Amino acid sequence: MALMITDECINCDVCEPECPNGAIYQGINIYEINPQLCTECVGHFDTPQCQEVCPVDCIPLHPDYNESQDELIFKIPSTSERESELTMRVLHTMIRVSDLEKSLAFYTDILGMKLLRRHEYPDGKFTLAFVGFGDEKDHAVIELTYNWGMTTYDKGNAFGHVAIEVEDAYKACESIKAKGGKVIREAGPMQHGSTVIAFIEDPDSYKIELIQAGTF
Repeated sequence: MALMITDECINCDVCEPECPNGAIYQGINIYEINPQLCTECVGHFDTPQCQEVCPVDCIPLHPDYNESQDELIFKIPSTSERESELTMRVLHTMIRVSDLEKSLAFYTDILGMKLLRRHEYPDGKFTLAFVGFGDEKDHAVIELTYNWGMTTYDKGNAFGHVAIEVEDAYKACESIKAKGGKVIREAGPMQHGSTVIAFIEDPDSYKIELIQAGTF
């Protein structure tokens, strides 16, 4: 049988790296297991490694996947299949923010992103919040890092901007300004090109480029 993660999950992050099949991923609220990939570690270990490391025992058998040992083994891809399927993708970009609540309001209320998850780390005195237009298993997102007590950062001059595709850059700018956002470059064709772009700033003055769909 495949395994599943219950609502008792505390998002401690220990199970995901232990899965040899890449079946565990971060869902919207808790970690989840893809039953099509889970083999209970058959073919790799004697016992399910996620169950071994889980501190709250929230990984039982999935009642909807009653599979035999042979069926679990059949789900294990060969080495050649693993190599041919090896891919990489962008998960998130991390930026440090001086006021987490103000940044969250900007990215969710003004830009329309969702707060995907938020974790407090008292021992390290920092908070992480992930925002995006969809779950991280399908989309690249932004990680907002707030170091408790830090109100200013030296951003340097290496970082450029985050780019977001919009249907209509002109209307997007008007909507953002109406909600209190700051537009620093009005929508229009880029210099030396025809791509329609605009630039806005978040509360920490990080630049965000809006690119109109169909113009690049």
